[in-house]
Amino acid sequence: MKFLSLAALLIVASAMNVNAQSRKDGSFWIPVDVKWTRIPGAPRDVRKRTASTTVLYFGNDGEFVRDECWLIRDGKSILISNGDPHNQYVGRITGVLDGMRMTYRLVRRTVQKNGEVLPGPEISVSASTMAKSGLAMGGRFFHGVELGNASEYAEAYSALGQLYPQKLGEN
Repeated sequence: MKFLSLAALLIVASAMNVNAQSRKDGSFWIPVDVKWTRIPGAPRDVRKRTASTTVLYFGNDGEFVRDECWLIRDGKSILISNGDPHNQYVGRITGVLDGMRMTYRLVRRTVQKNGEVLPGPEISVSASTMAKSGLAMGGRFFHGVELGNASEYAEAYSALGQLYPQKLGEN
C-alpha cells in the first residue's frame, strides 16, 4: 500500500513539475479548448484576443486555486485580466493513483451575489495526470501555460489561501 501511495505522489509531482521546474512559485494551467475572441470594436489588425475561462494554479505546498476569469492574449503572450470579474476557489490537492484529488471552496467573487455567504460549500473533484495533454478534469483537458503576470497572480493566490484557511471536510 505504501508503494501505491508513493507511486501516486510521484506521478502527481512529475506531472505538476513538468511546467513548474523553472518556476519557483507554482504552475498555471488553462483548458486546451479556450475560445479566443477578437475584442469587440477593435480594429481588424489588432492581435489581442480575450477569453472567459478557468485558470488552475498549483502551488508548491499542495495549495490549489481555481480562478474563473478572463484572459488576454497578444500573440503568444497570455495575461490574466485584472479588470474583469473573478470567481476564486481555494483548496488543497492530494495524490491518488492516477492523478490527484482537489478539494476546494469558493472564497471570493469580485462581483458578489446578493445573499451569498462565502466561503461556499466544499467541492471535491478528481483529475487524471495520465492525459496526453497534461491534466484531465471534469471532462476538460488542461495544459500548463506561462503567464505574463504569473508572479503577480501566484502571490495573490497564495495570499488568498492564507486569508481563507481551509477546514475542508467540516461543512
